Amino acid sequence: MTHPINTLPPTSSGQLDYSDHTHDHDTETDADFLSIQDLPVIDDYLIATQDAPLNERPAFYSSGDLYTFLTTSKETNFVFNAFDFFVPPGGGPVPHIHNYEHEAFYVAEGKVNFFLGNEAGITGSPQEFVLEGVPTGTLVFGPRLRPHGFKNIDSTAATSGDNPGARILSITTPGGLDYLFEYAGEPVENRNNPIPPPPQGGFTPGFIEFALRTAYRGPSFPQGAAFPGYQPPAGTPKYVLVLPDDAPQGLKEKIKAQVAGVEGFSIWNASERPKFTGPFGIEYTSLTSFEESTDNLSNNRLSYNQFSLQPQATDTFVQANLNGKQVVAPTKSQATGVANVELKNNGDVNYSLTVKGLDFGLLSNSGHFQTPNNELDDVTSIEIHSGKRGSNDSEVFTIFDLKHHDKDDFNIRLDKDGSATIKGIWDEKEEKIPDALSNFLKNSGLPGQESGFYFEVDTKGHPTGEIRGQIAYNTNDFVDQVESDNYEAFYVKEGQLSFKIGDEVRLVEPNTFVTIAPGTKYSIGNFGATAVKSLAVSVIPEEIKPIIPDDRGYTLIEGSETQDSLVAGSKTKVLGKGGNDTLKIASGGNNLLYGGAGADQFWIADGKLPDTVNDPRQPTYFGLLPLVDTQNTIVDFQLGVDKIKISGINGISSFDDLKLLPAFGDIRSTSIIATLDGKEISLANVTGVLYAELSAKDFVILPSSNTDDGELLNLEPYTGKDVKVTFTVNREAAYNNFVGFYKVQDAQGTITDPVTGNQLKPTDAGYTQLAVQQREPGVNLSVAKFGQATFEDTLKGGSLYAPFLIANANPATLNDDFSKVYLPFIQGNSDKVDHIRLLGANTFGFEDLYGGGDLDFNDMTVQAKFAVV
Repeated sequence: MTHPINTLPPTSSGQLDYSDHTHDHDTETDADFLSIQDLPVIDDYLIATQDAPLNERPAFYSSGDLYTFLTTSKETNFVFNAFDFFVPPGGGPVPHIHNYEHEAFYVAEGKVNFFLGNEAGITGSPQEFVLEGVPTGTLVFGPRLRPHGFKNIDSTAATSGDNPGARILSITTPGGLDYLFEYAGEPVENRNNPIPPPPQGGFTPGFIEFALRTAYRGPSFPQGAAFPGYQPPAGTPKYVLVLPDDAPQGLKEKIKAQVAGVEGFSIWNASERPKFTGPFGIEYTSLTSFEESTDNLSNNRLSYNQFSLQPQATDTFVQANLNGKQVVAPTKSQATGVANVELKNNGDVNYSLTVKGLDFGLLSNSGHFQTPNNELDDVTSIEIHSGKRGSNDSEVFTIFDLKHHDKDDFNIRLDKDGSATIKGIWDEKEEKIPDALSNFLKNSGLPGQESGFYFEVDTKGHPTGEIRGQIAYNTNDFVDQVESDNYEAFYVKEGQLSFKIGDEVRLVEPNTFVTIAPGTKYSIGNFGATAVKSLAVSVIPEEIKPIIPDDRGYTLIEGSETQDSLVAGSKTKVLGKGGNDTLKIASGGNNLLYGGAGADQFWIADGKLPDTVNDPRQPTYFGLLPLVDTQNTIVDFQLGVDKIKISGINGISSFDDLKLLPAFGDIRSTSIIATLDGKEISLANVTGVLYAELSAKDFVILPSSNTDDGELLNLEPYTGKDVKVTFTVNREAAYNNFVGFYKVQDAQGTITDPVTGNQLKPTDAGYTQLAVQQREPGVNLSVAKFGQATFEDTLKGGSLYAPFLIANANPATLNDDFSKVYLPFIQGNSDKVDHIRLLGANTFGFEDLYGGGDLDFNDMTVQAKFAVV
């Protein structure tokens, strides 16, 4: 095990155990506006600048401030957050309490006031301490369950866009705070815009509602704020305040005098703090240790340190390290490559590229394919492009493809280890060598400094780039890499710090935050001209896990390994097991629903609301409504597979009528909430699914009017008239489906057999066959996949018309297999499942798979518009 960057190294021999970890990198997004859910999990490293572009890092206004998310909960599996808090004059949150998160504040620019103490936020209390004018370079550690707040009175030392203010680096562990800012804050559209002032009272109702849920830890814990007589629980860590050695004379003594005799404060100058030798032989100054952030509640701890690193001389060379994560739309490819590039005296460019994990059989003309059973990794082209990291730009030189290469100075060799090495010379006769590239190769720079050019390797599977690598300066003078056991974070304050992370070398400028994931090998070095001053933070990788409900005392209702339809009672555990099951809440509450394997449907309300109880955890101040709770829980919902269904509830006609919030005390789970009759009702909780992960596609909402008598074309108002109906048809399904309409006598679907004179209901034998026979002959709706078509027909007014769908067939090819015909009358369908849904006024959505498929009702859609002839 490597030493974490910690103030108190273990008393062991200090030998390092380098474990072997494998990791890849997920995707990045090109969106103009980022949410947390757009971001991938960090499995190697992340570099984020202080005022990062808004299409690279999320940023929100909150509490009168501008918060840029340097590292998010999503990216760290809820281990920690890091923020750049830009605080204009007058900005800053009112004092509050975190029940779960430790928070460490580092004043990066300017001066701010901090509010600390057991009764911080209670005006006039002798237990509220206002630390005035806390300067740049100060570290304030605010443990969970101790109140804190801050405010910028008049500091303008920092700027963000056109806004003056102060700047604070905030790190919280565990994660989750960023979701509060995203939910209740306002997205930043332009950093030059004025920062909105804080809301009256400090927080909006949405902020309060979200915070009460994520902070809930039980009735004995505070609800976000101190109260007279509040005392943190025994074992709560102390505040740690570390002032810089150049702090104003007497400030430390003034603060010490303020809190004299008060338990819970630890106040230092930086030079008084412990020092230790950590990774890479660097001397670190501890600002807060693991021990100082330890309590009895969880293992979420951090070690906060700073160091200064003097420059060292080095020789550099030019290299590109290729991988899938540098592709703008990362490929998750396991292939890698290393390219060495140098400028010859005559101005030509020598290159040598070795690639592992791809098949060069097509290019080598050797007849030997390295992966003969996989065509997708066959290399089709190798190119050099202009463009910076994170952007695509034009090709400037084709090293090799199936149609072009220079045979005189080009060589490709298939190596015994499965790699391939390509060597060649780029001269002006082939393509002009850009001056910017020649100058980069001619000059020297710091390791990690990147050019505006990159290598790209294309394959059949990824014709626009399987792997790529930025051409950059590198060095062999990094000290040996260590492998991180924790999340390691660096905030470079001064100088330029070079990182070697895995095989990549990056140069980090001042005011930049670097996150390195556990299991990542890395090293650092200062090869610049001035000293580097940096913060270094270790965070224990203890993530927040969802709370699994206790099922003791519940009555078991158990299905089979095939398709089941199970109805919950009250305090029942409904277990679907295998198959595509339907689990339905009839009227009872306090049920646990387990779908098991398969694509399951969870009916959490069907025609009536389940039983509820009052939930006192939501107070009614700040404009919040009373809350009642069904206490029903979906325990094993599978995103993209299962569906949550709500049917026949007045006031719930679409997904927009629902509100998704974290479950109380469990940010990794979701409460589904509707506002009905002046109160909020929690229809169900979904365990282990974050509120931001759920969307409309996970729900099927059938409005109260959309029961079996609602999915009809109603021309009754046009009695005695001819009505021209225009049908607009769209198809997304693979099946080549057919949609028609037939006349029915009533909303229950009654039709008459002309031979016998008998009236048939949808459940009667022969009904479906007769419905198809009696269809309107001019309404034959079909369209190509992903296509749209328009049809017209004239129908008689004064009647009701019912739609039907024939799955992957039409009346001529049905061959008497009427199980493929789906009606709007559920009990008339062969699978007794809903296949037709009214999406809007005279707009019908169809599901074509037996059993209901994914229940998104978009396999075909048909919209009808009327005009009286």
